[in-house]
Amino acid sequence: MSVSIGILRPNTVKFAGDQFKYQEDREEMRISFFSWLYFFASIAGLAGYIGMSYIQQHVSFPLGIGIPALFMFLVTVALKASSRNFVKLPPPNQSIKELVLQNCSCGEAQKDLEINAAAPRKGIKKVLVFLSFMLIFWCEYGQLGSILFTQSLVLNLKLFSFHIPSTISYLFNIIAIVILIPLFQKVLYPFLQQLKIDFSLLDRVAVGLLLSTLAMFYSGCIEVYRLTLVRDGRVVNQFVGGRWVEAADLSVFVQAPAFFLIGAGEVLACVTAMEYG
Repeated sequence: MSVSIGILRPNTVKFAGDQFKYQEDREEMRISFFSWLYFFASIAGLAGYIGMSYIQQHVSFPLGIGIPALFMFLVTVALKASSRNFVKLPPPNQSIKELVLQNCSCGEAQKDLEINAAAPRKGIKKVLVFLSFMLIFWCEYGQLGSILFTQSLVLNLKLFSFHIPSTISYLFNIIAIVILIPLFQKVLYPFLQQLKIDFSLLDRVAVGLLLSTLAMFYSGCIEVYRLTLVRDGRVVNQFVGGRWVEAADLSVFVQAPAFFLIGAGEVLACVTAMEYG
């Protein structure tokens, strides 16, 4: 799964960007496209969390896995069948060796290549600086599937008499993306342009990092309070993952603001990273 995602995501973004390459009049459309790409990907994720999770837990786990697998196969066939309609640019001729030599201090090697390394080196440095900021964001975003998910397992998963799936908190992340992408694209960004406020791509990433940091701080406060409840004996027993777990008597919905903030940061940082590329 990790290998397939690692291959699919970067190539999807690259292939999508190629459809707008060398078309300056469609630059604004290209930037908007990546926002809507992320929007519909989140819609699909929402359907997966609600629909597939329900099927896996209450109908059949193999069926819940088989349906997405079938859709992936159909999409692959459809993409291949319609490949003539897409712009397909050849990969760059530059080898990894040449790229490394352009960005190191190997003066003789650069002369042998007969290239001016100043511009490529400057471009690579800018990209590395940008990626260093994104690395920080993805470290925070990774907490969704690790620390924050673990925290949800030891919070109260009941709403009145209903038992809530432990993945419920993820919905707030997806809801934030689904709401904020069209809101930013149709309202916020045009409004800032009218005010002649330059909200650059790097500004968006910075705000996204700030929101994600606030989410981590908020989650830390929740954990401190949760441990206080456990020490005071304010706990509930609940059946999670095939075993009984002692959880704090604190609703899992307290995680909603953290997941929403991370979703907002995702809209500002991740979508911007696609546009930057």
